[in-house]
Amino acid sequence: MHPILADDIDGGILMILLLGAGLITSVLALIGLAPAMRGDKAGTLCLITPAFLCGVVIFVWLAWQFIADWREDPHGRFNRNDIMVFIILAGPALATSLLGGLVLWLKRRKLANKK
Repeated sequence: MHPILADDIDGGILMILLLGAGLITSVLALIGLAPAMRGDKAGTLCLITPAFLCGVVIFVWLAWQFIADWREDPHGRFNRNDIMVFIILAGPALATSLLGGLVLWLKRRKLANKK
């Protein structure tokens, strides 16, 4: 048997996959800034939606895990390291998607005021 087949797929690999998904969708959302600067609603929404959904799914999943851990140990403390996990895994996807949405909103508002 090959050693790689006997390797345990634990939480570390899952975190790497979540981080990779968040970063890839963040790049898509950053590409979505180009149509957002032109005021193209459809193009921007197509590019920022995967990042927003990925960020929300990761955030909800992490919150669910922390609530489950808290139920097992109600006297456990929520500390700075727990917040950093949220920021590192869900933050880039949520931040870039919200940035793209903000740029689109401001550009469309500016175009509407010109008319």
